[in-house]
Amino acid sequence: MTAKQGTGKVLIAVFAASILVATACTSGGPAASGAPTAAASGTEKPQQGGRIIEGTTSDIATMQPILVADTASGRITTLIYDTILIQDPKTGEPVSRMATFSISADSLTYTFEIKANVNWSDGKPVIAQDWLTGMMAVGKSAKTVRKSNFQDVQGFNDYKDAKATTITGVTIDAANPKKWTVKMAKVSCPAIIQLIGYTLPTQVFGKYVTATSKPEDIDAAVENTAPTVASGPFSFKEWRKGDQVILAKNPTYWQSAPNVDECVY
Repeated sequence: MTAKQGTGKVLIAVFAASILVATACTSGGPAASGAPTAAASGTEKPQQGGRIIEGTTSDIATMQPILVADTASGRITTLIYDTILIQDPKTGEPVSRMATFSISADSLTYTFEIKANVNWSDGKPVIAQDWLTGMMAVGKSAKTVRKSNFQDVQGFNDYKDAKATTITGVTIDAANPKKWTVKMAKVSCPAIIQLIGYTLPTQVFGKYVTATSKPEDIDAAVENTAPTVASGPFSFKEWRKGDQVILAKNPTYWQSAPNVDECVY
């Protein structure tokens, strides 16, 4: 495992832990004499409202997933931007999240489909182009350390080297904008984890990955530090640099709104 692959897996694990913290806030104290609590027995509903406050040892650096290189930033971005798949924390196996997936018998073609009820916080559906926008952002960026994640995708290397304006290995289904295929140049064992990618709202970041865009366009995008649209359980509210980051619950989150109103880090 390379250092870059390891970083990606750590951030995925952080994502899973963050979701549990953010959505599992329930009322009720510890059980007496081993008896189950009312919440555990299903007779009490989760407490609504309030905020979760968590201390960290350092400030974040970014809220742009393709640029994240530290745990603090990763914890925030994975609450704002959901992923198409996650890794099972016990087995390491990929598990469907925003999208379903299948792999061809020769392990060279991966097919994904975003679930029908998955939307951005502005009401627009999350579509295949949003996943592709994330890959294109990686290819354009001069600061990301994640180009190697896609190096075995057909056409990606030509795209990142500015020899092509499209990534030939990615095809979006003409009849279904939520479905796409990825063709690999060679079999790659970690591909399914690396292809989790970075699903970004095209309506926000699409302007930074056009044929004429420069690396600094995506690397210096104002939305990298003040994201306007979310697919995760929380949306960005405020970043007081050197002090705290405040996230507000996303009431339209596709897996239902979090029980708490805010997360403060």
